[in-house]
Amino acid sequence: MPDLNGGWYAQNSHIRGTFTAHWISAAAYLIAEVPNARLKAKMDHIVDEIRRCQIENGGKLGFPIPPKYIYGVKEGKTYWAPLYVCNKVFMGLLDVYQLTHNQTTLDIITGCGEWFTEFTSSTSRQELSEMMDSQETGGLMEIWGDLYQATQNEC
Repeated sequence: MPDLNGGWYAQNSHIRGTFTAHWISAAAYLIAEVPNARLKAKMDHIVDEIRRCQIENGGKLGFPIPPKYIYGVKEGKTYWAPLYVCNKVFMGLLDVYQLTHNQTTLDIITGCGEWFTEFTSSTSRQELSEMMDSQETGGLMEIWGDLYQATQNEC
């Protein structure tokens, strides 16, 4: 079978998911300005599929990056920006929640927040600093403030 989703979306790509994250964010902004039922249905379908994948993978981590890459960064391995991808997906989902009030996105984000809380609870401050310094993370630290502002939940 040919690789229909090559490049950034290939199975072994460390940055798969960024386009989808940007797309749902852009769709949310468009819908907020000019309501469009067809576009909203497409966006909601993508969000529902992300949630389905999250549930299939234990109900917490809802990113297109396997946890082994995030744990690998913690172990000092070099991957191309898996934390950046997590940030972009987080931001896209948060935009959808804030602009269209899609409750499913909040469920996804909350699960991801729980996963990261568990992950960082076994990560030393030194390891976390090294992870943040070793690669592109986007606004991963900023997203926690944005999430708290939207939910008032400290995870």
